Amino acid sequence: ETGFPPFKYVNGGGGLIWTSGYYGRFQPLLKGEVGIGSLTHPPNGSGYAHQSTTTYTLGGGFEYHTYKRLWTRVEYDYDFFTNFYSSQSGQFHSLNPRGFIFGETYRFGRGGSRY
Repeated sequence: ETGFPPFKYVNGGGGLIWTSGYYGRFQPLLKGEVGIGSLTHPPNGSGYAHQSTTTYTLGGGFEYHTYKRLWTRVEYDYDFFTNFYSSQSGQFHSLNPRGFIFGETYRFGRGGSRY
């Protein structure tokens, strides 16, 4: 056991993704999203054990053309979870979870790569 309390963070949103031209099998991307984030944490005496609020996400990365219509995506996201109540300071702050996302995508429609 690590001694750290369990936290649960869920974020869902939508927005715009910009993709550039192809660099061989790579296609860079940038994105911006707005959504709703939900954070549940153990009670800390503040009366706040669950919070939901508007979130904002900025991200970037690339997709790699792996086979036919399959693309592998590598992305870095930086979230802005606004109005998080801190029992330590008694004030509202912004949390900024961030991390890498890896996944496989399938592109419908006309193939866009020469591979």
